[in-house]
Amino acid sequence: MLINILGKDYRVWDKFACIEFVAPGRGTVTAEFTLDDDRIEMIRRETAACEKYIAELPVDITSADGEIVAKATKHLYVRLKNVCAKGGLLPDDPGFFLVTGPNHDASGASARKERKKVK
Repeated sequence: MLINILGKDYRVWDKFACIEFVAPGRGTVTAEFTLDDDRIEMIRRETAACEKYIAELPVDITSADGEIVAKATKHLYVRLKNVCAKGGLLPDDPGFFLVTGPNHDASGASARKERKKVK
């Protein structure tokens, strides 16, 4: 999800996740990650000087009937890739710009969401 929002100039890797099981999960469970525009811009600012950033994304994992069965935090490694690795332009250099993706989803909402189902 985050790599699609930030674009091809970014490297995004799953670093690790922490999970706390709250109740037995039976059947299909769902995790819904939400990133608002402020969080996305903060990630862009933190990585603009070619520094790595570890994004922490908390999420509740729910059963089909909406009961929370686990709480997790996903940690993602984020960094600009080719521009920094090849000694390219930095944010203070003339001509530097960041490519941004669409600011709204199909419904016009500014938050990005992704659902993952686990069986």
